Amino acid sequence: MSRPIRIEYPGAVYHVISRGDDKGKIFRDDADYKKFLNIIKRAKPRYGAIVYAYVLMPNHYHLLLETPRANLTRLMHYVQTAYSVYYNSRHLRTGHVFQGRYKALLVDKDNYLLRLSRYIHLNPVRAKMVKSPQDYIWSSFAEYSGRAASSVSTPGFVLESFGASPTESAGKYSEFCGLDDSEEMKKLIYGQFVIGGHDFTDKMKKIRAAGGKSLNGEISGRRKIKIRNSKVAIINETARVCGVTAEKLLKNPCLARQAAIYLLRKHTDMKLKDIAELFGKMHYSTISKCASRFESIAHRSGIKELLDSIETAALR
Repeated sequence: MSRPIRIEYPGAVYHVISRGDDKGKIFRDDADYKKFLNIIKRAKPRYGAIVYAYVLMPNHYHLLLETPRANLTRLMHYVQTAYSVYYNSRHLRTGHVFQGRYKALLVDKDNYLLRLSRYIHLNPVRAKMVKSPQDYIWSSFAEYSGRAASSVSTPGFVLESFGASPTESAGKYSEFCGLDDSEEMKKLIYGQFVIGGHDFTDKMKKIRAAGGKSLNGEISGRRKIKIRNSKVAIINETARVCGVTAEKLLKNPCLARQAAIYLLRKHTDMKLKDIAELFGKMHYSTISKCASRFESIAHRSGIKELLDSIETAALR
């Protein structure tokens, strides 16, 4: 039996749920939780994703996210593969970390984003792990309440519905989370592929019935969209800031070339083989190693300022 079609389109919002293989743990200690969040932080600029809310539980996680580039499949492949490689290596194990395919429910953003953020933040409360969402550190609730910097989630879109000032909106959002409607939300989540009003749900069902094609005949799951962070802009600005020509950057080994490879991996969802071809048909494994090596020195004085200058110009 074939898998259900995964509907993807620019601006799609999803509630993603993934569980441990055989209901086992996927996070054993603080290091595991932190590693997963770091992978999410790296994935956001690379795939252009917006994370509205998240919670990491010992044996599963929830993400509420938007994909402006219509690339959920590639985004989640990166996240789950990167974490699985790390987890198996660190814990000296083999085999699957996650249980089959992750679940991704299409979300009617205008009508259900707020309620889903609450549902996600209350997950550890429902599991009787804590009495209040503010007591659980592995969720985005601390970012919503202002007790932590918003390094992973983007709470502003939800919070702006609750007040003009950060203090007012955080307080009212906390009150909102006290009005638990989890039982009603469970009925919408389990056994469904879409969470939305009648019109939104009807439209998504018609698209799925058409094999993933939108109503005007375009393939919503594989539409080619413009990558916001253009590879051309990154190449040209890296060459300019580093004082070399774009031609030299693409053909000759140099610091500028390493910086460009790193930035293309960080800010676009280009595949390794496509970046390799761009730089004179290098092997894709060489591209991966180069990006990783440069990432390890990106924080150093001089290098950090160099990258800041390039990113400011190329990604504006």
